[in-house]
Amino acid sequence: MIPCAYLKYTYLTAGLFYHLDVVNFLLLVALLVGAVAQAGCFSFNYSSFTEEDETNLILKNSYIALGGIQVTPDVSSIDFSRNQSGRALYKRPFRLWSKSKGMASFNSTFVLNIINTTNPGGDGLAFILTGHTDLPSNSQGQWLGIVNEATVSSPEIETVAVAFLTGRSNTEI
Repeated sequence: MIPCAYLKYTYLTAGLFYHLDVVNFLLLVALLVGAVAQAGCFSFNYSSFTEEDETNLILKNSYIALGGIQVTPDVSSIDFSRNQSGRALYKRPFRLWSKSKGMASFNSTFVLNIINTTNPGGDGLAFILTGHTDLPSNSQGQWLGIVNEATVSSPEIETVAVAFLTGRSNTEI
């Protein structure tokens, strides 16, 4: 089953039906029903986050605050905020890749509000698709909580990431 983030509705005008005979119409309906049944679409939308949303999320070293998700600890203590990473995942698993069709499909839109209150700020943020809910040890900094130095080239990672870098990584300093 391949998930999709939205289902596009299409309709046929009466004029088109006027030119189709019954056999062609039934064939068209059967194809459309089969295509929708195989798609297995689901979607979710969070315009802001509330404590009730925690039932749908897996929060690792992160929490919901002020309508958003704080993915690292509060920076009120400089020592505490260094070398930290967090993770917020959608709890319901889904299959992204279809081995039989050899393809994957998803659509995502998100808005980020990144405010650096320390100098230098953090390394960044990543949107990930992963089958691993645990936050890898030593994955802070340039690894953005996705992998660590030992696992970065491992084929078992099975993770897709889109990274938003907000500062210079350790290798650029």
